[in-house]
Amino acid sequence: MRIHSIFMLLFLASIWMFCSSPDRNSAGPSPAIPGVQQLTQRIARDSLNPVWYAERGKLYAINEAYDLAIQDLQQAIRLGSDQVDYYHELANVFLDNYRSREALEVMEKAAERFPDSIGTELKLGEIQFTLKQYDGSIQTVNRILQRQPYNAEAFFMLGMNFKEMGDTARAINGFQTAVEQDPHLIDGWIELGKLMQARQNPLAEQYFINAAKMDTLNADGMYALAHYYHQEGSLEQAKSTYQQMLIRDPSYENAMLAIGLIYLEQDSLDMAFRRMDAFTQIAITDPRGYYYKGYIEEKKGHPKEAKHWYQQALAFDPEFSRAQDRLKGLE
Repeated sequence: MRIHSIFMLLFLASIWMFCSSPDRNSAGPSPAIPGVQQLTQRIARDSLNPVWYAERGKLYAINEAYDLAIQDLQQAIRLGSDQVDYYHELANVFLDNYRSREALEVMEKAAERFPDSIGTELKLGEIQFTLKQYDGSIQTVNRILQRQPYNAEAFFMLGMNFKEMGDTARAINGFQTAVEQDPHLIDGWIELGKLMQARQNPLAEQYFINAAKMDTLNADGMYALAHYYHQEGSLEQAKSTYQQMLIRDPSYENAMLAIGLIYLEQDSLDMAFRRMDAFTQIAITDPRGYYYKGYIEEKKGHPKEAKHWYQQALAFDPEFSRAQDRLKGLE
């Protein structure tokens, strides 16, 4: 590997990122976004205050005006380089814009600038993991554990790295230590459940149950448990758990879709169609619901209706191969 060349490219990129002028954006600020005009006026009156650039950058990011967000957050860093949050916000914008390499550069600089920030090290480790730099991510996590030996998030990141590296035993150890330190770490229970399920270990169910119990705010833990029951063929338990989820969160699209699939597996076609119909009313642009409505109609011996729904699925996703194949079979 040409390590010297790679680091030189990263160095040049970081120079450009932190030294380029925000005036290069010929489009300028976009007053069409609510709140931008007021922040622009504050910047005009107080141009050396990094807070206004950071606030406007976050507002741009929320509205997916990523280039403008990046320029404002870069300027906030120039004027307020002692504010670690600005580096995190800039990295988040790069990640949202699928520019992970640039997010990594930002967090590497932040880690150098703020060596005592555990949050910065954790974010750096996560980005390294995203970029499949597993050895680097593990080194970052180990630095955290040297200072905070009981940091649950760090052990979770260790588990994720070992899992991706194929070291299942050490991955399990990492996740188990993570949930021992923080029993409310829902993702830790879910990852343990997945690994135990892959090993056909009966502990998997208990880990998924723990995830569901700990997830008191959302329904992700309950979804993981329901999905486990579904995969294991315990359809009634899966259906019941999915239905409990929908009581907690009626807009949880995948739970509604899953119940429809269970009814389909049980050959309850009318109930399956009702669920898929409800799914398409919420997930309007998701082609899966229309595809399954077509499939159900085809199973019921209604080729004309089936064709209509397959065509509807393809209208939202022309590359949906299953809908293409079923439609060809009807022509």
